[in-house]
Amino acid sequence: MRYVKPHYYDNFKCIADKCPSTCCAGWQIMIDEGTLEKYSKEKDEFSHRLKNSIDWEEGAFFQNNGRCAMLNDNNLCDLVTAKGEEFLCKTCHLYPRHIEEFESVREFSLSLSCPVAANMILNEINKLTFLTQEDDLEEPLIDEFEDFDFFMHTQLEQAREVLFGIIQNRELSADERMAHIMTLAKEMQLCVDNGEIYKIEDIINTKPDVPPITPHHRYENATATYMLFIELEILDKKWPEIISELKHNLYDISFDNYSIIRDEFYQDFVCFLSIERWDIFKEQLLMFFVYTYFCGAVYDDCVYSKLALATFSVFFIEEIIISTWLSRHKQITFEDCIEISYRYAREVEHSDINLNTLEEIFMERFN
Repeated sequence: MRYVKPHYYDNFKCIADKCPSTCCAGWQIMIDEGTLEKYSKEKDEFSHRLKNSIDWEEGAFFQNNGRCAMLNDNNLCDLVTAKGEEFLCKTCHLYPRHIEEFESVREFSLSLSCPVAANMILNEINKLTFLTQEDDLEEPLIDEFEDFDFFMHTQLEQAREVLFGIIQNRELSADERMAHIMTLAKEMQLCVDNGEIYKIEDIINTKPDVPPITPHHRYENATATYMLFIELEILDKKWPEIISELKHNLYDISFDNYSIIRDEFYQDFVCFLSIERWDIFKEQLLMFFVYTYFCGAVYDDCVYSKLALATFSVFFIEEIIISTWLSRHKQITFEDCIEISYRYAREVEHSDINLNTLEEIFMERFN
């Protein structure tokens, strides 16, 4: 078994009640079957409270005003206080750690939706590297690996290494890097669709003809991007307000005004921060999404949509940041940008409906 993780992975430490956006509120917390069974057998003084806090039919904790029934007014978990961390369900025990499983590879990451993890990911100025360990453990094949396409996974891993090199090429702007990987995404998807997976290796080692990014194309992409969110599930009750504000600030205006606002944002905030630092911010976002999702195409053959999700996310996060800067009288901090990033991730990553909807839309556009 091979284990892969970002270089910062082991430095994560939960800050519990100090967290500015607790993970125990805002979404449904599902409980795995093994933990449900353990909870059902509890007979101590705390067990009555615990059992009454669970929706046994759904297999999830009840929520009170969007907060887990176990979360107290001090933003601490009463279950941990009463029983210890070993009594947490798998969801709570793992988060924000995320694991992608392949036949002989286990990839670890930290979820961008966690404020602490987002700060670790987006404050990093050095290029992201990965730590790899191997052991002789041969885990029995489970159902999802019975038809595992080892050759395709190998091709995807090799392609991802090339994509990492493009994303971290700081001689290009972040937007140029995104255009580059999307050009490769289209060519790789054609290989998969035509049953010519073996050609992916040739494609990723060939410099493609990348079309230039024009202001008009960016504006058209922005307005189309906004329309995608109308179709998504709402998790945070504040999210519709953010999207509505975005529409008012950037998309209910002309192309000329949109361009003026973007240019002013870059001249004001980005130049103050430095264009290089802003590109690194976008680079780290891209690396997160490509590392986390790209190789998952081995299960659904959707190479294009995985990379479209990555570039879409970076683009849309920047759009929200610009809208927020405008609404706050052209004042924003780098910390605000990180907060917008993890709030976006909470809205998209923590809803299978939203992830699947976006990927379906991207694949429909490709076809």
